Amino acid sequence: MKMARNLKCHIEGEDLTKSIDRLKKVDVFEILKQESTFYEWMYYPICPFQPVLENKNPKAFIDELPRESGVNSLDIPVMMGIVSDEGLLGSAPILVNKESTESFKKEVREKYPLMFGFDHLKEELQERIKTEIDEFYFKDGHNYDLNNHQNLTNLFSDAFFVSGFDEYLEKRLSQKSAETYVYILDHKPTESMINLITEDNESFGVTHGDETRMLFPFPSGRYSEKDILLREAMVKMWVNFATYGNPTPSGSHSKWKPATEYPWNYARLGSRDLNNWYILDNENNFARERIEFWKKVNSMISEGEKQ
Repeated sequence: MKMARNLKCHIEGEDLTKSIDRLKKVDVFEILKQESTFYEWMYYPICPFQPVLENKNPKAFIDELPRESGVNSLDIPVMMGIVSDEGLLGSAPILVNKESTESFKKEVREKYPLMFGFDHLKEELQERIKTEIDEFYFKDGHNYDLNNHQNLTNLFSDAFFVSGFDEYLEKRLSQKSAETYVYILDHKPTESMINLITEDNESFGVTHGDETRMLFPFPSGRYSEKDILLREAMVKMWVNFATYGNPTPSGSHSKWKPATEYPWNYARLGSRDLNNWYILDNENNFARERIEFWKKVNSMISEGEKQ
């Protein structure tokens, strides 16, 4: 109804089906422009219009809940990964100035349900989840700032990226599947995606989208020696995977071990420790304590939805 009113497709007192008919004739880009009018605070809820289940038919795109369906990619090799600080997408806009940081701290518990998608649950369960989050990430209180924000950044990383990433891998690796290559990018490029949010490049780590900075030319053309070394290696591994289904086939300088069981192993690409920098290192048990925490939270949300 709000969308129809925004686009002047609704006449008060008229049947809603007529408004829908008019909306179907509106240019899709005009509809997309309306998304920001549904944000309640900053850019939250992050997905005002979420996917819905379609009636089963040959043209349906989603007709069952992903968490309840099988894994449809078991027969093909998969390469997938995240960066070490995905959550900077959420924390950096809050941290870039003291006023926004202090404002957030005053209302943080009220923001949790809206930011992390559990504002539809009963109030009692919402309060319980808020307390769980505070006790896990902020044992010493909300004392984060521009120079001390890993706990806040981890919260956004885990809620938005890591927990779902792990959930898919657990389902895939519990069954017989084609080879699965997992990476964590831990090298911060000279031209990080964080530059789109703030000019303060030093306070933040590797942010969402920094893989694209490694795989495609930087707009500025500024590269460090390590940028170039890792970029050349990543492009080679991505091409190898597309060609052979293996990023480091026989004859490669380094060997990227596929994940074969859960918890998953992975290749760490690059390192923020410039004194101990490498292109590829095989590791295990990324953020296991944080992952287990979000398994519990997601179970609480799912149980609340059933009730």
